[in-house]
Parts: sequence; structure tokens; C-alpha cells
Amino acid sequence: MRFENYLALKFVVNPRKNRDLKSSSVLVVLSISLAVIFYLSAVGIMNGYIDGVMKLAHEIRTFHIQSGYPVSYDTAVRSVSVLSKGDGVRYAGFYRETNGVLSNAKNSTGLSMLRFVENDIFSKDAGLSRVIRLLSGTKDLTAGSILISERTARKLKLSVNGELMLISAGKSGSDKFEVNGYRVCGIFTTGFAELDEQIAYIGDVPGTDGDYTVYVKLDDYYKTRNFINKYEQLVPVILRGWEELNYNEYTALKFQRNIIVLIVMLVLIAALLNILNAVLITVHEKKIDVGVLKSCGVTPFRIGMVFLLKGVYLGLIGIIIGIGAGLLVMYNLEIVLKILSGVINVFVFVINMIAALFIDGADMDYIEFFSSDFYLDKLYTGISIKDILFLSIFTFMFSIAASVVPAVKGALIKPCEVLKNE
Repeated sequence: MRFENYLALKFVVNPRKNRDLKSSSVLVVLSISLAVIFYLSAVGIMNGYIDGVMKLAHEIRTFHIQSGYPVSYDTAVRSVSVLSKGDGVRYAGFYRETNGVLSNAKNSTGLSMLRFVENDIFSKDAGLSRVIRLLSGTKDLTAGSILISERTARKLKLSVNGELMLISAGKSGSDKFEVNGYRVCGIFTTGFAELDEQIAYIGDVPGTDGDYTVYVKLDDYYKTRNFINKYEQLVPVILRGWEELNYNEYTALKFQRNIIVLIVMLVLIAALLNILNAVLITVHEKKIDVGVLKSCGVTPFRIGMVFLLKGVYLGLIGIIIGIGAGLLVMYNLEIVLKILSGVINVFVFVINMIAALFIDGADMDYIEFFSSDFYLDKLYTGISIKDILFLSIFTFMFSIAASVVPAVKGALIKPCEVLKNE
């Protein structure tokens, strides 16, 4: 294969003074590299978003394991005492939850996750304390205090030590509403706008009547099913894992990711098809060389391998450059998007100025690629070795497939016809 490799590499890196060969090779490598960068960025954003959302769900919303229905305080205490001693348990606890309206003299807002928790929950549950990031005040949930999110505080125009009223459903079985006053002990953020809109924490009184939910956090959340099978028979509650509790949301996120991957793969395929065109140009430009080689006894198979290897090498170069640049872009994606949106908005501004000369009231929306109001507090990204291997193998295999037709065409060149025409 030395002969074939030598000629293929010569066609790629040293096309002499043939501008068509040189420009086609450069364009192929550039298009593949850009498609790979696009793939890594898109998949990295979706992976980061899913990981970020699920991390918060595991710590705040549904945890790793949760009781299937609310139970009494005594049952919750007995269950936690057993579950907390289980294998791989990071923390086990309980809370009660209600919907309610928070109101002060002028403003009000509804919350769907008003959590009544142990007063010292944030010192016991390190994971919860880590994701409930305090902005001001304290997490000390003393009697009559409430911990609210920054978004809730902004809506109610409240700060630390501000007072508000909670209007919530009464005890189980009662059709009356309860109204209680609380003092804001602290203001926090989870970094996820949707979650901040819904949640607040209130210190609970041990033994309070009400319906409690038991929850468990494990060191390895992929072992939830094994844990449930082992310990569910030992407690008077039904246990449900995070896969079941987050099934709809998790499935929707994976579906969105797969759709984005499919779209990006189509872009990558379009870029890889340029290999076919580049190798065809090489076949056309090298007809005389092929005729001479065949006249010297080089077999059609070896001629075909030369053109096939050229396509493969173009694909490999595109993969290497694309992965290197793609990882660099992905890990600095927030900066890249800000620069890109700034450049685009300059053009939008110029277009607005021109349009205003001819159209009264002409206006265009400025581009914003990232907004923390509808996303996590920052742009999370993540790519796995599995994703990179899939991308590399797919690109490599498609490079081979795209080179087959031109390679066959090159192998079928008849030296007598080529040399006669020349």
C-alpha cells in the first residue's frame, strides 16, 4: 500500500500548481471541519442543558428516590431511619409541600413548590445546600421565617427581613385556607429560571400534622433501581426512582437532543458529499497520469485505491481539525456566542438605519443567542468520549462511502483512449 498512500497523500498535500485540486481539497477540509465544530457545539449545549436540569431535579425537585404518595409524620420518620442506613445513601429526609400564594401589601405571586422542611436541612443535606445558592441573608430557617428565590423577591419587591403573607390550603381533609405571616430570612437562586419561579422553603415544626414526602439521595443515582428492590420491603412506603419521576421531562429532553443531532448530521453529510466532488476533480485532472500508470502495469484496483485514500485522508484531516477546534469553541461557547451576536447585531443596526430612510417606524429585533431568563444561569456544555467516537467513526465511514464512486471511475479509465486523445 506504500505506492497508493504516496500518491494519495501527494494529491492531498502537494497538488503542484493545479488550483482546482488545491482549492477543492481546502474547501472539503474546511466544510467538514465547520460541520464537526457545529456538531460538537450543538450536542455539547444539549448535553450540558440536560445534565444541568437533571442535576437540579436530583437535588431539589424529585431527588433520586421519592415516596410514591404522602405519608404521616410518624411514618416518614420511621422510613427515613431505615433508608438513611441503606447502602450508598448520601442523605435521606422528608418534607411536606403545598401550593400557595405569597403576598405583601402591594404584590403577590403563586408558588407550586412551597416546601416545609427541617429547620437545619441545609446543614444536613450538602447537595441541597450547594444548589440553593444564597445571594443575601441566611439559610437558617427559624420559626416564622421563609427562604425565597431572587425572582420571587423581585416580583414582591422584597429584601431580607421583609414580611409577607402565605395563603395556602388548610390541613388534609379541610376545605378552609390558612393565612400565615413570615419574615424573609434569605434570598437564593438555583440558576434555573423555571425552578426559581416555583419554589420557596419554610421551616417545619416536628410532629406537625400533614402529609409528608420521603426522599433519598444516593452517591450513584444510577443505582436507584437496585436500592429500591432491596429496601422497599423494609419501609411502609412505596419508593419511586428518578427515571420514573422525571420520565416525561427526561424523554422530551432526549427527544430534542436526538432531533438536533439528526439536523446536525444532515449538515455533516452535506459537507462530506464534497469529498465526492473533490475526488472526481482529481480523477478528471489525473487522467493522463492514470493512463501512464496503467500502461506501466499498475492494476485498476491499485488506481482505485489511490483515489479512495485521497477521500479518506480529506475526511481524516477534517475530523482532526474539526474536533480540535470544536472542543476549543465548545468550552468557550458563551464568549463565542456573545461575539457572534455582537457582530450580527452590527449588521442588524445598519439594516435598521437603511430601512428607516424608506419605511416609517421600521424596526428589527436584535439577536440574543443566550438569555438567563429562559435558561440556566450560564451556558453549560458537555461532550463525552462516546459522542466524539460516534462522530469520528461516522465521518470516517461516510468519507469512504463518498470516495467509492470516483475511485471506481478512476479505476475504469482506459489508458489507450486517454493517451490517444492527448
